[in-house]
Amino acid sequence: MSAEAMFIMKSTVEKAKEDGLHLDFFRTYQNLGGSSSKYFTSIAELVSATGDYTLVHGPGQTVCDPQHEMSASEGVSKSECESRCSQDNACAYYTFFTLSGTSTCRLSWACRETSLAVSGGSAEVFRKNVTAPGFTSCATPDADNIARFFLERTNDAGGVKSSSDGQMSLVCLFDIFFLTPACRASPMSCIPVVTYNMFFYQKFLQQAVAHELPFAIANLDSYSTWVNVVSQKKVIFYYWSPDPLFLGQVDRLILRESNDKEWDAGIWTRAEPQKVLPHYVYNKLPKVVPAVASLIQEFGLSIGILEDLMFRLADQKTKVSSGLLPVGSDSIDNVSCEWLKESERHWSRWLLGLKTCKIGSGLADDSGAMVYTRIEAQQCVTCPAGRFSRELLDSDGLTYVCALCPAGKRQPQVGQSKCLECAAGRFTPDNASLECTMCPRGKFQPRQGMTRCVDCDKDLTTSTIGAVSDSCHCPTGYFRPCKNPVNNGRTRAECPCPPTNYADVEAGTNASGCLVCPEGAECVSGADEKFVPCSVEDPGHSANGTYPVPKSGYYATIERPLTLYLCLLREACPGGMLETCSGGKEGIACGKCATGYYLKNKHECAPCSEAMKSVWVLPGIPVLAIPFVIILAYPFFQTPVDKWDNLKNGLANTAYVCFSGIQTVGTALLVFPVVPKAIEEGLAWTEGAWQIAELLLVECSIPDSFFNGFMLKLLLPLAAAGFFFLTYVVTYPTKWRMQADAVVGMYGSGYRFLFIAICAQNFNLFQLYLHPNGSYSMRSAPTITNKSQTWLSLFALTLGFVMLNCLAVAACLAALLQAKHHFSSISFRRRWKFILIQMRPSRYAWIIMLIIKGFYLACTSVLFDLPGTQVAWLQFAVIAYLSGVVAYMPWRSTIVCILDVFIHFVLMVLFFLMPYFFDLGDDGAMDILSVFLFTGLGAAAVGLIGLLVVLFEMSEGNKRRRLAELEKSTAIIVSTLSEMTSREVMAELLMEIPTQDRLSLTYANTVLKTEALAIKQPWFLQWRSESELKADVRNSRSRDAQWKLL
Repeated sequence: MSAEAMFIMKSTVEKAKEDGLHLDFFRTYQNLGGSSSKYFTSIAELVSATGDYTLVHGPGQTVCDPQHEMSASEGVSKSECESRCSQDNACAYYTFFTLSGTSTCRLSWACRETSLAVSGGSAEVFRKNVTAPGFTSCATPDADNIARFFLERTNDAGGVKSSSDGQMSLVCLFDIFFLTPACRASPMSCIPVVTYNMFFYQKFLQQAVAHELPFAIANLDSYSTWVNVVSQKKVIFYYWSPDPLFLGQVDRLILRESNDKEWDAGIWTRAEPQKVLPHYVYNKLPKVVPAVASLIQEFGLSIGILEDLMFRLADQKTKVSSGLLPVGSDSIDNVSCEWLKESERHWSRWLLGLKTCKIGSGLADDSGAMVYTRIEAQQCVTCPAGRFSRELLDSDGLTYVCALCPAGKRQPQVGQSKCLECAAGRFTPDNASLECTMCPRGKFQPRQGMTRCVDCDKDLTTSTIGAVSDSCHCPTGYFRPCKNPVNNGRTRAECPCPPTNYADVEAGTNASGCLVCPEGAECVSGADEKFVPCSVEDPGHSANGTYPVPKSGYYATIERPLTLYLCLLREACPGGMLETCSGGKEGIACGKCATGYYLKNKHECAPCSEAMKSVWVLPGIPVLAIPFVIILAYPFFQTPVDKWDNLKNGLANTAYVCFSGIQTVGTALLVFPVVPKAIEEGLAWTEGAWQIAELLLVECSIPDSFFNGFMLKLLLPLAAAGFFFLTYVVTYPTKWRMQADAVVGMYGSGYRFLFIAICAQNFNLFQLYLHPNGSYSMRSAPTITNKSQTWLSLFALTLGFVMLNCLAVAACLAALLQAKHHFSSISFRRRWKFILIQMRPSRYAWIIMLIIKGFYLACTSVLFDLPGTQVAWLQFAVIAYLSGVVAYMPWRSTIVCILDVFIHFVLMVLFFLMPYFFDLGDDGAMDILSVFLFTGLGAAAVGLIGLLVVLFEMSEGNKRRRLAELEKSTAIIVSTLSEMTSREVMAELLMEIPTQDRLSLTYANTVLKTEALAIKQPWFLQWRSESELKADVRNSRSRDAQWKLL
């Protein structure tokens, strides 16, 4: 250790002790006045006055600041004032001035300029000229920085002064000695303190001011000057130890030690902190030369030992100089060697015994390999990483060996006395491990010091490596079942719900510990069935972790949380929790409104009013109104056949075509799983056109009974038939008696008008969609599945109604077959008017297509599950129907035919665009592709057949046959027209036939006039000339004669 500080000669200290001065030695010396040379040299002894003075100011108004003034007297002369300054060793300046006729003399040890208090005076300031060999001036080049730093650290404003240019400097006696505040009032009492080359100068300034030491601090110009002053004068001085210069002659001035932070910040009011060298050898020396490293580590010389060596060296030098010893005996090597011989007790502990190792090291052979007995050992080495220093007690005493760290422990550092256990979540299976390995994913270890990790069950994993607890879980997309597959399907102890709530598993030793997340559920990493809530009221334990939860658009119950149901209305099932619905929905797949609510639209449940809850209002009033509607409508069904082509029938047919189109759109909206919101909101009303029974709101009037409500809807056609029959019976004995055939026709008209809706209701039970769990739900009531008791109870009854509907259709078909023979019967026409009045007489069989269309639409979701297939089915139906209408133009009214074509063309475009609005999936896309392919092949087949027909028509044999048929037809036409000679009768006949047929006759008439009579018609091409036409007429007459003969 080295020390730089203020030192004092021991002789001075001893004298002070003899006088009883010890702790307050310096302050006591100040009180004594410093006049005695008993303890210290005075400042006056360090400088010499030359006897002359230098004028530094004046004559003028400037005088020295009174702060450093020692005395002042009036009425003295200038020479007397100078004499007084010469006699006072502390006087450095004298000021002589006359003010208001009175002369004044002031003596000062320092001078800071100021001005006279009263103007008009004349002052002169003189400086005593002194010499101080070897001392430097306070006015150094760095004086400004020194003064400013000193003022900042001590706030001693009296110790600094400023010049006119703003430069600062210390206030010094004779411009050499800085006087501390403790002795500034009596300069000659200050104890001289010297240093050289400014070593520790600023530090001495702060320490003296902080501890109120009466010092006069000065700087010497060189080391040699410093040595002379310190050796010859009694001063306090800068010095360090250990050093042989004043060996044994000095004592250190003890101050409380500072700390590194303060010292580095320039706060030097206390002693410098001792510096310890932490690293003084090559850091890899213990590995390269362990013995040398051990020696250096143990090596140590105290200050006392160093001073002892210095004394020895000085003594040797004295003896050599005195001739008592030969020259060269005073070398450092000789002195050190003698000390080693005499001090074996001290240095022997530096050396490790070859076979007596200390803790942190162990026995090794000459190659450095570890051994475990003294017999094999040649040296001691520091234990490497992976080993620890273990005690070995034998007959020779205690030593140490470097043992291997066992499995489950580690040691990454050298020279250690023990191994460290592997932390939880880590392991090491080997000896001599430097570090432990973290458990990989799929393993964990809750204990310390283990040699292996615990495996998770098959397919289970952990969130991170280094798992410390049994946090095994399934990865994303899988969940851990409660029925443990690897434990014969037994329910795990941590699963609190009844076993029926949990998924069934395949048991076996090779079974997976994780199950694939079921379709419609979301399984994040760590999903575990044990967190599934057991009830809605007490789902608390589910908050501790995650379990398979339904995705948005899916639903699951508390009792069967992994049995997922697909929600037709996706937004009604927000997912994320079990048995969670929105929009007032409830039940499986959120498929019904809560009790007391009805489905206002597909998205919203509205509360039932009191009127809606009454059976007498809905469906009571609509049902009871049927007899009155029958009576009011009866006169409109008495139209004779010759009036069937009137405006009233045309409007009825128009309404029917529009209503049929609306029902078709409503069917499509039910089929499509996702429809653009704008289209859905704009066409939502169309669903009511084919779900007429839903308008009765039976869920309000007959709540909590799907069976009764469904049966009521099925019975409505039969109930209507009953009302028709009762109405007929009631009016039979009255003057308003109704004709039975007309009543049947009226009922048939309503039945035909609502045929699509009736078919839809009959097939409603079978219009199902598939859930991810393999079960089916009714599209109109998703809460009713095909495995429920309600559905099974309705199955046979619904089949009966379907058969009844088929019988009604069969009766209509039978009537169509008999129409050709019985149409002239008025009774027949009234009874079956509803299937004959809409079509042209030549196209009356088209009603069969309407019946097929009703069944076709109703069977869409009965026959197919996937939306793609259902869309393809509807596309085919619209294309086929549109083609038939264009080809046959079956309706009586041309306007109705055009309207029907337009509506179904729009439907065709709509159905072709709909697949782009939702995800069909791979199967659905293949279905659409198949339909397009089938349509293309069908079109190609039709084109091929048409080509063959054209080729056949152009053959010679077919031309002769056609010519014979045309001649026969011409004869019939001529014969018919020859009989119709009355224009009135002809006009009346044309008025009675359908508009479409009348247009056909008009067109035929135009052709005849153009081709047969050569009458030119606008926008009609005539290809024969007049001469050709006359020749044809002559030939025609000849053929007529031949026909008559035949």
